[in-house]
Amino acid sequence: MPPVLLVTGATGFIGSNFCNTIAARGVPIHALCRFPSRTSILDSRVNVHLAPHPITVDFVYELMNRIQVTDIVHAATHFTSNHGSDDVAKIISANIDLGVTILEAAVQSTGAQFINLSSYWQRRSSGEKTLSLYGASKNAFMEFVHYYEASKNLPTKNVFIFDTYGVSDTRQKLVSLLIDAARTGRALRLTSGTQTIGLVHVNDVVEGIWSALVDQEGSREFWLTPEETHTIREVAESIVKISDRPIDAVWGALPDPDVTDLVFDEEMLRPPGWAPQVSLETGLLEVWQHANLSDVEC
Repeated sequence: MPPVLLVTGATGFIGSNFCNTIAARGVPIHALCRFPSRTSILDSRVNVHLAPHPITVDFVYELMNRIQVTDIVHAATHFTSNHGSDDVAKIISANIDLGVTILEAAVQSTGAQFINLSSYWQRRSSGEKTLSLYGASKNAFMEFVHYYEASKNLPTKNVFIFDTYGVSDTRQKLVSLLIDAARTGRALRLTSGTQTIGLVHVNDVVEGIWSALVDQEGSREFWLTPEETHTIREVAESIVKISDRPIDAVWGALPDPDVTDLVFDEEMLRPPGWAPQVSLETGLLEVWQHANLSDVEC
């Protein structure tokens, strides 16, 4: 049966790139969205379905049956490294409630494969501690995924993603902040810059998700590991070299996180046939050129 995909978080950075890329290949993509104003970033070939609030199992069940979903890519999340009181309900709703609703509907309807996008950083810890409410919520949701896999025979895959970047990233992540600092000359408050990160271009992330989705070996965990790691200072130096502009980095203005180094092990299995193709230099140059083109167009 040809794949028919249902994607949550489709208007986010990773979700929108996945939807637009895969839809361009002729694969039927259905995006489950909460905010109609954000769907303008999606390709016209992506089928948009506006979800009610609160979303219900019955609504998702009816949708899955109607479009005959074969695979679900669960990209929806609410991320914050340091939550405030206003974030608590949003974290629980996006990171647990929505996913469990989708899982239950999948079991009751087509039994579609469930691809859960996870973060490397939710699995990293300081001793035995979970370092954020975000991480705790994502880890809790993993238990629900395992339950539906083991007890309801739902095919599932967990895909762990590292630090992503790319063109038109509005998430105020490191690369975007450094690019903006080089463009504007504004000072940028940073940590010591000695912690290591694993940057993977969003194009490679999309291909990694697709490779996991089409894998036929049953329920597994995959890791979209970078080819190499860099310190934040090294990433900043690369942008200075590419842009030929200085970055007014205020190193040490922010505290270092509890976990500062990436650790890889043999259990971090990549999807079959997948490896990052976009080098850091090529990816950063693309982001820099696009940022400056956007300035000219404005």
